Parts: sequence; C-alpha cells; structure tokens
Amino acid sequence: MDTIVDPKTDLFHTDYVEEETKFVCQNFASNYIPGIVILPKEFCDEFGEKMPERLLLLVPGKVVWNALFRKDRSWIEGLEKMMIYYCIKPYYMLIFEYVGGPSFNLEIYNPYGVEINYWISPKSDEALSADRSFFEFSDLEIDKLCGTLSHNVYNNGSGLYDLVVNQKHLRKKEYYKILKRKACRKLGLDESMEKLKLCFKNLVCKLKLIWDDGKVYFDRKWYALAKAWKLKEGDTVVFHMTGKKQKFEICVYDDDILSKCNKSGGGKKTGVMNWFKFVNESFLRGGQMEIPRVFMQSGSASFSEKVELITRDGDSSYAEFCPRRNFLTGMRDFLRRYGVDENDVIVFQYVKASTFAVSLFKFSGMEFKYNCESTIQSTTVNNVPQPDVIMISDSSVGVADVGMEEIGNEDPENNMEADFEEVEDINIVSFQVTLKRSHVDKKCHGLYLPKLLYSTFKSWRSGTNIRLLSDDDVYNVSVLRRNRQCRLGSGWTDFTVGNEFEEGQRIQMDYVHEKTFRVTLLE
Repeated sequence: MDTIVDPKTDLFHTDYVEEETKFVCQNFASNYIPGIVILPKEFCDEFGEKMPERLLLLVPGKVVWNALFRKDRSWIEGLEKMMIYYCIKPYYMLIFEYVGGPSFNLEIYNPYGVEINYWISPKSDEALSADRSFFEFSDLEIDKLCGTLSHNVYNNGSGLYDLVVNQKHLRKKEYYKILKRKACRKLGLDESMEKLKLCFKNLVCKLKLIWDDGKVYFDRKWYALAKAWKLKEGDTVVFHMTGKKQKFEICVYDDDILSKCNKSGGGKKTGVMNWFKFVNESFLRGGQMEIPRVFMQSGSASFSEKVELITRDGDSSYAEFCPRRNFLTGMRDFLRRYGVDENDVIVFQYVKASTFAVSLFKFSGMEFKYNCESTIQSTTVNNVPQPDVIMISDSSVGVADVGMEEIGNEDPENNMEADFEEVEDINIVSFQVTLKRSHVDKKCHGLYLPKLLYSTFKSWRSGTNIRLLSDDDVYNVSVLRRNRQCRLGSGWTDFTVGNEFEEGQRIQMDYVHEKTFRVTLLE
C-alpha cells in the first residue's frame, strides 16, 4: 500500500550509509517479472546482509511503497501495485538510491529515455489488485517497447520521415494515401516497388503498394496495422532506415507523450526532468550522441554552444551542442577518462543553463566509482592522434567519374587539417569538408573519402551505391574505388545541385548507418 510521507516523521532518517549507493535495473523483456525487480549481484553482496526484509521505496511526489527483500533470490518483490500504478512495463528503467536501513529513493524512466509522470490520478487498492491484466503484454507491444528504446536510448530518434496521423489515415477503406511524393523521395520509394516492410524491431508487417500517376497508396492492411499499433489522430510515426531496401523500422510518439513524462520536473529543484542514454559503439567511436527527442520537445532546458558535464567526483568535462540535430559532440575524452564501455548507462540531471550533473552506471547496474585516474587511456593509436572529427579540405582532380583508374599520384587528402599517418583499422564516424570549386562545378569530379575511413569502405566496390541524407531528402550516389582510395561519383552532382552548395561552404558528413551518411551544412 502506498503512503504519503509526513515531513514531521523520520521515516527516511535512520541508519544512513556513509555515501548513498546508486544502481540501475534495466528490466529488459528477458528479465522482466511482474511485481519483482532483480537487484545487481554486487549490491546484494555488499549490502544484502545488512538490509531488513521489509523495505520502503520513496518515489517523487513523496509516495512510499512497501516491498519485500528476498535475500536468497537477490530481488525485491511485492511491487505489483506499484508497477500497475506507474505503468512500469518491459524496457522501463529504474534507478535506486540506497540511503540506509530499509530505505531507497526510486526514479522511473520510460523507453523514450526520460522520467515518467509521477503525478497521476490515485487508484484504489481494489482497482490495483483487480488490474492483473496489465501484465498480459502481447508480442507486438513488447516489440514496440523494444523499438522505442532502441531509437531513443540506444540510437537516434531522428528518422527519414515523420508521418503525423490524421483522421483519414484511421478510416476503414480499400486503400490509403499515406505518403506524399516528397515522403517517397525521402524514403527512396519509386514505382518499381510493389511492397513495403514495416516493423518496430523484429515483428515485420508487409504492405502492398499501389501506384497511380506517381502517387502511392497502401492496401487495406494499413487499417489493421493502425489498430494494432493503437494509432490516434495527432500521433507521429517516424520512419527509420534499416539498411535494407523497402524495409523501415518505425517509432510512434503519442500526441500526448509529454503528459506521460515528468515534464514539470517534479521532485527536481530546477523543474527539469532527467534523461538517459545507453552507450553504443557509434557513441564510443565518435564521441557524439543525440539528446532524446522527447526531452528536447519539453523545452524545459536551456542550451548554449558549450555544455558542462559534472560527475559525482566534482570534475567537469565539456561537450559541444549542435542545435540543428540536438547532438552533444566532442565527448570521446570524457568516455575514455572514466573507462566507459558499450552498453553502459549515462544519466543526465539538469543543474542550470547548459550544465548537467552526470551519473555513470555499468551495464551490470552499479554506479561507477569515478576513479578516473586509473581509467585514463591514451588518446593515441600507434602514436596517431584520434580527433572526434576529421577536418579535411578535399582536393579535386580533373577527371570524370569513369576515370578512377587514371588517377595519378595526387593525394586526395593533401590538405587535411591534422597530421595523420595512415591507419588501416581506425573507426571514424565524422569528417568535415570545405567545398572547393571542383566539388560544386557540375563536372562530376565527386568527393574523396578520407583514408582513415578505410575500415568502413574497404568492402565497397566501384558502383556500390550509398545514401546521402540531407535535411528531408535522400540522394543515391555510386562510389569509385582504387586500392585504398574511395570517391563519391555518379549522383554527387545531383546532390550538390539539389542542396545549392557553393564553393567555400563547409559540410559535415556523419556515417550514421551502413552505406549511409548524414550531411549537414555548417554555419
């Protein structure tokens, strides 16, 4: 039963530990158990003998939930009512802070990467007990939750195309006009394609495409799909690439998504909710990550060009904020300093304008010890510096696309703005190019990729098609290969003309997916 904390009592003021211990419970579908939260082994080894059987969990809003600690199982049970009350489903993350005795502070995060709304209408004990059907999750619902976490916490929430659902999309008909011509261009669809595959993560649905005078329609399966997805007017369906033609992963953002999040920052001195990210391979290699879409939609935080990150050891690190893409960049030194690995968790708490307190958690669940001196790693590989972004001013050659074999000894990277030696297997995800006349003169000179991307393009052959994403459009460009060189050829001119690029402008190219670059014009 939940209890409202009386400030006059000392309910949470007994047997404090010297320093609060934090850990996360990730609750993936594979370890989700109704009414039970599995604790990290390290925590139970250290505190299991000291903790009483009956526990108190304090949730923002001064609500206390009773729970039972099972020492023999290393878990907390008796949480069915709490899970139903806050709609804690698979892929929701919990952060526990042990303050001593029977007492924990608890925060709850949804798969969109932000805190839930703790201030919801109270339910009676009878209603909570009778609502056991809450735990009957369908395979599709679990797949949707998994996909939501993937695109907001592991990867990026920005996709190729955002579809805002309207009433016409939800009426039962024989066929549906869902995608306009511009949307088809963004998704790379043309009249030769007869089917489209959509999925949240693993469960794939096939839709038949009906073309008429350049317009595309979905068949009647769309209606069944919209019902299964529980789409409503005003919801946003974001299409993400998968690397496979005609197949897209989608993520749904409810029209009222912010009402389900801690938008007002309740329980926080700043009035701004927390958010978190899992560290993926791309983040480790490139030192850049996207701030969750829902957090940015809340509009509650203020950002400047430089963002300060303060860890619990009191040290500060700095990242750069890109407002166009809602990215934090330049974080590779920070990740190395604390020995952050793939799948670790980073939680951000807003302190003041462009400043966050950062908590780091290992994949096992326990918070870092922040002994950064022992985890500092060299920032060189074979004595070669590894910057977050490669800066190049690409050279040109006076040959057409068919002349790759005729290239002489000219080095396509002779104007690189850093002194790099040749490193074959280094992974770089971003580079910048200052456009020269040859890049934009419409004579098919193309653009060389830096040799430090060799591990990325070494499997490509001449004629391999890649995609360039720019704002809302997708451009297909074929590459030309020779030895350790790779040049963007046929299709590059269409790309530069379509974007009205000019000599002297600087662009950034981010390798965001297999054979796919996102291109951004820098101010």
